[in-house]
Amino acid sequence: MSDFVRHIYKLAVTLKTMSLKINLEDRKDILRTALILESMTSIFLAELLGIKNHKESKSFGNTSGNLSFSQKISLLIDIGALSETEKAKFLTFMEIRNQFMHNLSADTYELCFGFIKGKEAYILKTYPQDKSLKKEEQLKKATFDLSNDIIAITSNIFNKITEKFENESKVKLLEKTQEISIKTIQKIEDFFNNYIEEKIQKEQNISPKELNGLGTMVRKIYFGVLEKELKTE
Repeated sequence: MSDFVRHIYKLAVTLKTMSLKINLEDRKDILRTALILESMTSIFLAELLGIKNHKESKSFGNTSGNLSFSQKISLLIDIGALSETEKAKFLTFMEIRNQFMHNLSADTYELCFGFIKGKEAYILKTYPQDKSLKKEEQLKKATFDLSNDIIAITSNIFNKITEKFENESKVKLLEKTQEISIKTIQKIEDFFNNYIEEKIQKEQNISPKELNGLGTMVRKIYFGVLEKELKTE
């Protein structure tokens, strides 16, 4: 067996041994939350930026060159969508996620938090656990609570922004309707002023017969002018 073949064989055995030792269950839990969070964040940011189909966009789609998960979370932070407390939670999750996704040595929650300075104390203070449990179980449960919390926070942000957009749209619609209504009333006023002025100049009286159906006439004029104004907007 040549040195090259021996080297390849040794490498293959090493990789196989490593793969057997990797704790995939804990990593899958974190990855699942990260995928949900990334999807929600993509939808939220795309909506905020007016991107109709985020899946086909260059920034939020699944093609190469799109924004990374970390960059999307950074955007949430940069636009002020998160409070300081929420920001700390997101950053903590990001650090946990990065360790489990990129560090083979972070094979348990205890080992994972061992690589993240100060986060073990932070997460157990933020999400207190039964101290009779083993440290590994406490950290796992606290991380699970953190995961649920940040998903709820993201969902709440999305709902708030949606509500804000809806309210702003309603206000704009009311303002526009009011503006058009004023124009419409002005045109009706001009119509009747001209009509009365014409009668005065001709020294004619307005007969009861002419006043009959006046309300219907006003309604027709109002909605007729209103329709024209809306079409020109």
